[in-house]
Amino acid sequence: MKKRKVYVHQIQSGSWKNFLPLSAGLLVSYAESIPEIYKEYDFDIKILREKPSQTVASYENPDVLAFSTYSWNFKQSLEIARLGKAAFPDCLIVFGGPMMPGNFDNIRAFLESHRFIDIIVRGMGEWPFAEILLARINKKEFSYIAGASYARKNGFVVANNPFYDRDLNEIPSPFLNGIFDEILLKYKDKISGALWETNRGCPYNCAYCVQGNIRFPKIINFDEGRLAEEMEWISKNKMYYVFGADANFGLFHRDIKIAEMIAEFGKQNGFPKFFIINWLKFSSKKMMDIIETVRKGGVHTQLTLSMQSFNNDTLLAIKRRNMDLSSFEELKKEANKKGIITYTELILGLPNETCGSLLSAMDKCMDRYQNHFFIVYLCRLLDGAEMSEPDYKNKYKIETRTCRIGLTRHEWMDAGVDENEEIVVATSTLPVKDWEKMFVFINVVLALHNFRLSFFIFNYLKAEYSINLIDLISYIIDKRELYPVIGKALGIINNGSQSILSGQTYLASLDFMGNMLFETHEAALLSILSEKDIFYSELRILVDNYLKSNEIIVQQPVLGEVFKYQAFRIPTWQKSDYSPISFDFNIPQYFQALCIDDEPIAIRPEKISVKIDEEEIMRDNPIDFAKSRLTISKLEILKTIQL
Repeated sequence: MKKRKVYVHQIQSGSWKNFLPLSAGLLVSYAESIPEIYKEYDFDIKILREKPSQTVASYENPDVLAFSTYSWNFKQSLEIARLGKAAFPDCLIVFGGPMMPGNFDNIRAFLESHRFIDIIVRGMGEWPFAEILLARINKKEFSYIAGASYARKNGFVVANNPFYDRDLNEIPSPFLNGIFDEILLKYKDKISGALWETNRGCPYNCAYCVQGNIRFPKIINFDEGRLAEEMEWISKNKMYYVFGADANFGLFHRDIKIAEMIAEFGKQNGFPKFFIINWLKFSSKKMMDIIETVRKGGVHTQLTLSMQSFNNDTLLAIKRRNMDLSSFEELKKEANKKGIITYTELILGLPNETCGSLLSAMDKCMDRYQNHFFIVYLCRLLDGAEMSEPDYKNKYKIETRTCRIGLTRHEWMDAGVDENEEIVVATSTLPVKDWEKMFVFINVVLALHNFRLSFFIFNYLKAEYSINLIDLISYIIDKRELYPVIGKALGIINNGSQSILSGQTYLASLDFMGNMLFETHEAALLSILSEKDIFYSELRILVDNYLKSNEIIVQQPVLGEVFKYQAFRIPTWQKSDYSPISFDFNIPQYFQALCIDDEPIAIRPEKISVKIDEEEIMRDNPIDFAKSRLTISKLEILKTIQL
């Protein structure tokens, strides 16, 4: 008897990076482990983003179409399902994933709006999905299936609560049972990394997030032996990136053993190259040990400090607790000395934030540590999160704009259906005008300080003259119209805020960057780098005028050399003279001591020459430059060697 077909979709973003579809792989692994299902069904996993009609045309008489949905594939999945139902009316359409609505009213509204969907699953999907298939085989109703919601023919909606207390090790590993081997054969070089899960669950219940669950605040672990075999497979199959799906890696004592296995296989096989994961919310020195262990295997990683806000009223509103500020500062300091990259995460648009609290957060993040960076995300509403519930939105007067998601680093291509997201642009304490003001200010900070365009200049002025950087940056913003290069960059940032407020997109394009798209601060940075020398001339005038207006007298020869050092460290694709440069003061040692060693020294006259590290690769076009040196959180500055 010919098996019936089940197509499981985990559609990816359409970028040049695709990852092994962990959710789909686990769904199929568990379903196939049940003999009755294996006997009846043949499974096919689909991951590539293409025209929905192409996807539907590839089906061979499907019996079930299943979709694992996220913000980047939700609309695409809906359109494929709609067309699939039209072409194959008797097939069963199943939806799951973080995009599923959380309460009964939203579930009913969702099912009414998408009548081509037969059933949705909330919570862990492996068990309900298998039970749905068994019910289909045996022609039974779905009313007994935990987490399943559907509308009966009479319009009555059944919405069962999920069941979370499961043994994850009942699910065979798609890394080890051949499923991902088939995926690699099918998609070949289109796969560049693996999603990997060592545990599931989150003990927290942050209002903006869908990972925590108040009904089951527990974390379930996969067995260590299984994880070791999976990491061996990942390493031997040369997965460049590993993205951990855990919500709180580092919470358990065994996580140091997991770090050791990553390092061991990294050392043996040279892969993976990068290990990126969500770290324990209350990051501690234990995290440092884990990161140092991973790095010993030649695997790159960094420590994320997930603060999201420094404002106590905001933390209460989003139901979150952070590490105390002294621990936060100590972690940054220790990591910086050890050469470990740290990232502080913040969110623009959370309840109870004000201009004052956001400026205070920026001030805390603009420190002198060269290995510390920060990321400021826009607050996005997720359908399954408490923050998206009407009562929550009304309480905090949350106002949003629906904007197009930039799925790739390229201009809008014909990659299927446009995806949208809700971006918060106002709350009761941050009206639209204030949000707009903070959007501009934060993006200027990201370009100038976080991306290091003015990092050394700012830290010199702060350390030697106690300059208030918030005040200085505000001055630069206010005077921007007098300076063409800086004014153009600020114009890009301002256009970014207007694009969001008009419901378009948060990404920007540049004439000289082909069809690539960038975050607003990235676009501003690249615009400045295209006229780097003029920028530093303008900035020098601005700084001098600011100092003069505040009656601050500085040593002009030293300030000149600080500017020279700053410009020398910043790369560009422009034809530049990277010959050795000489200093009359000990400027290179000064910044080594201040920004890395954390043992400040005095500036003194001293003849010093430095050159660019010969291993640095000079890109001669802006697109290659951006791909090689630019990430969402930082610009790779040039390394120097003292002669």
